[in-house]
Amino acid sequence: MNRIQEILKGPIQLGRSRRAGYGGEAEIRWGSVQEREASGEGVIMTDLRGGDLFRALFTSDCIARHPRTGQIDPASLPELFLSRFGGRVTLRRVRWGFDLVGGFNRKWRTELPQAKTVAAGSVMLFRAEEKIPIDYLLAIEHEGIGERRTEGFGRFTFLEAPVQELQIRHPARAQVQKPSIRAPELVEFLECRLLQSAVSREIEQLALTVAGRAFRIPSPSLLSRLRVPLRMQPARALQTLTEWLGSGDRALRRPAQDQLRRCRIDHGSGPSSLVNWLSDLVGDGRWVLLRECLRLEALAQRNHVVSETGALQQIRRMTDEIAVRMIDATLAALAKQRGRKEASAT
Repeated sequence: MNRIQEILKGPIQLGRSRRAGYGGEAEIRWGSVQEREASGEGVIMTDLRGGDLFRALFTSDCIARHPRTGQIDPASLPELFLSRFGGRVTLRRVRWGFDLVGGFNRKWRTELPQAKTVAAGSVMLFRAEEKIPIDYLLAIEHEGIGERRTEGFGRFTFLEAPVQELQIRHPARAQVQKPSIRAPELVEFLECRLLQSAVSREIEQLALTVAGRAFRIPSPSLLSRLRVPLRMQPARALQTLTEWLGSGDRALRRPAQDQLRRCRIDHGSGPSSLVNWLSDLVGDGRWVLLRECLRLEALAQRNHVVSETGALQQIRRMTDEIAVRMIDATLAALAKQRGRKEASAT
């Protein structure tokens, strides 16, 4: 650090752009040297003992690449973490979100390739199986994980185990008088876009969770065939799947139905067969299932603009569309999960 300060002392000239307005004379001010990027309560500062629980909190988005397929795959991030520790830890829980990152080439006026990332704020809970020195943790933390680390991706910090007891005080809500007139059309449009984006994130997260717990996954050809009618209008797509999953003339052949019956998944309400879950989603009671699995009431509470009731009604009007997107995302995640298992087996 002293060597770098010696080299960079004095004025520094940077290239200047008339259009963008950056560059010129730069001034560097040096602060105190910190060993950690993050500081504060809960940051691990001592060695871990065997049996200790600890967390990895991402402070920036992370781009993960599958070690065997070479493809950008956020679901492979837990495997990358475990390989860094070399069997000294086990993964207990994951709470993550996902996002897309890209860019724009100003010279050529073209978009840069986009990549799906594990969003900043995602948390992984680990259990130390043996003693882990703090220097070992700092080495992993300083190195980062994933792709494009020089651009700031893949940064995280290790935190102590979460607290076991919380006390939450709910202050009395003030009685707010609701407006008597309808919200402007632009406000309703913005609220609808916010709700659609939030629902999409919940669908992606649930689909990855379901695929990660599934076993006896059907063949990729059958999964692809089930996704074909999902390109139609939502109501027509659900009607087609209803006929395929039924027992009429248009029903799937017995070998295909047997694959769907053997596949076991867990979408948060207990294990069930894939065919039963699909039948529930295309059936008349799909709103109740979607509201429970995707936690739509809480989602409307977090993302409403005008009122929670109005937001939930907007989501309910999109029931068919949400069901189609939920089925499509789950089938796609199952196909990728089967591909990963076959690749690891070979």
